[in-house]
Amino acid sequence: MSAPPSDPYASLAQPFLDHYGLLRGRVRYELAARQLDLHLPPPQGRIIDIGGGAGHQSLRLAERGYEVVLADPSEEMLRRAEDRLNAVQPAIRERVELVRADADRCAELYGTGTFDAALCQGVVMYLPSTEPVIALLAGLVRPGGIASLIVKNAEALAMRAALEHRYADAIALFDANADLGRVGVVTRGDSLSSLIAMFKQHWLDSTAWYGIRVFTDHLGDQPAGDNDAFAVEAEWRAGQTDPYRQIARLLHLIGQRTTG
Repeated sequence: MSAPPSDPYASLAQPFLDHYGLLRGRVRYELAARQLDLHLPPPQGRIIDIGGGAGHQSLRLAERGYEVVLADPSEEMLRRAEDRLNAVQPAIRERVELVRADADRCAELYGTGTFDAALCQGVVMYLPSTEPVIALLAGLVRPGGIASLIVKNAEALAMRAALEHRYADAIALFDANADLGRVGVVTRGDSLSSLIAMFKQHWLDSTAWYGIRVFTDHLGDQPAGDNDAFAVEAEWRAGQTDPYRQIARLLHLIGQRTTG
């Protein structure tokens, strides 16, 4: 089945899936999962995963007992998610709803306070602005609900280039807020301080923030292997610890919706 011409993300589907077979993909998945589990309400809650792609986190959450809406604008991504859903037990499959929708469409489809948690993880760097997505997350969750956002760290863009010995590129990136990502698309970053301010503006208390990929981001396409457990544990510790987390490639922010 080929993706329709109207699907601008179709060409990215396979690179995104391949990413999960690499060490950097495993680190991102494992850390995001652990960090989410520290903050999500007990299972049986309702979650929306905006830009959930092929459903790696959505399926994991459904396995834990959550009802999950996986929303993505790409028909090809949703086809990959459906393939993965068809391989799991019916009880898990029934807890996942696939919806072709971008952030704007999600705002139209779902009412205020519809979900116990709203996720947008690794998506906003492909969009012109982060604040509309934060406003959407805050609107979709009930008071006391959780918003989870993963972004590129604008204040550490030079790290990858420098560790790869691309020093001229590293120098240029000190004055940039975007760079070329691993899937071949230029994506932009956000600063931690701006994200915390946007959370506050949209009635989200910033309850925690983490770094993802401090020690392994420069390793490129190194495959995941059987001996990666120590790498994941080192990243887990670094992602919670200053000053290491401040230079991570990605930032993971958790916010709780106030009643404001």
